[in-house]
Amino acid sequence: MTRLVLPLLLAAGCWDGERSELPRSTVDFEPQAGAIDGWVVTEATFDLACPDGRDARVYFVHPAEVDRPLATAVVFHSGSFDYIDQPEGGQPLAGQSLQEVTRLTAPFGIRMVFATLGMYPAPIEHDDHMGALPLAFAEEDVALVLPMNCWGDLWHDKPGTRENDFYADLFFRSGGAAAEWGWRLVAEDGFGDLLGVELPFEPDRNRLALVGLGEGGRAVGEVLAYGATPAAVVIEGHNDDLDAWSAAQPLVGPGLDRIFKPGDPPMERAFSSAPTLPPTLWIWSSLDPSLAAGSQDLVLPRLSPQEIVERDDTAHIAVNADADLAEQAVRFVLDAF
Repeated sequence: MTRLVLPLLLAAGCWDGERSELPRSTVDFEPQAGAIDGWVVTEATFDLACPDGRDARVYFVHPAEVDRPLATAVVFHSGSFDYIDQPEGGQPLAGQSLQEVTRLTAPFGIRMVFATLGMYPAPIEHDDHMGALPLAFAEEDVALVLPMNCWGDLWHDKPGTRENDFYADLFFRSGGAAAEWGWRLVAEDGFGDLLGVELPFEPDRNRLALVGLGEGGRAVGEVLAYGATPAAVVIEGHNDDLDAWSAAQPLVGPGLDRIFKPGDPPMERAFSSAPTLPPTLWIWSSLDPSLAAGSQDLVLPRLSPQEIVERDDTAHIAVNADADLAEQAVRFVLDAF
């Protein structure tokens, strides 16, 4: 497999005609799915190091001018599983990665956020992102928080609490910390001050939701295990049962062994393991080649028929490209508020 590492291309305000550059600071929210006036994307840094040594980031989508608390959805992107088979020469990223495009760098995490927003080509071959879901949220005056994941750890690990196999990886994975911090920024008074992150809007703490796309569904389970109480959840294209996923794809197992050390059961913080599930819209397709057989069996019986959307196509993540499905997901969240 070839590991592709692209430099971070930073622009100071606008996209070029090919959307080939990533912005830093504040830019207009301009998803491919459609137009919306007066909304922007801003960024902040987390004090968490990616495996390439760069700072992790978190992004906010919100009105440029806002004078009222906003309902808010914390969105966790797909593509957060990877490992280097045998790091060479004491360098954590030197060697063959599981994924053709390595997911262990800050540039990947940033590109994945902007792909989710429909503002950059998706770096993952089977993900179809046009920003339909973020656009549908914005059209209903719902702000977004999007942490990035550059650790390939299924949003699980947290240094000092749930640690990966450092001696195999040669870096600390921190996706669980990023997921938890994304939630706490909008749910807890003063948490942004502790992180040195200033929210560009005031969240309405009575109207908070969680969204997980692909592996981002695991982040929702992690945040629920932390103690989050969102009003609603939307998850699509997620292999909830890691045992089923590992059985279907043998190369998954060694990666799970890196992420979950002995004494840290992989299913303990899965979404289906939560004692109580918030109102949840679960979207999936039995024809999705990225979903392992049986990977939905633990969660589906816990949901009502009205909370399950079973598609009949081979797409992995459809809600971010299908305007009707995106509208259905947002309507579900609004009704829960």
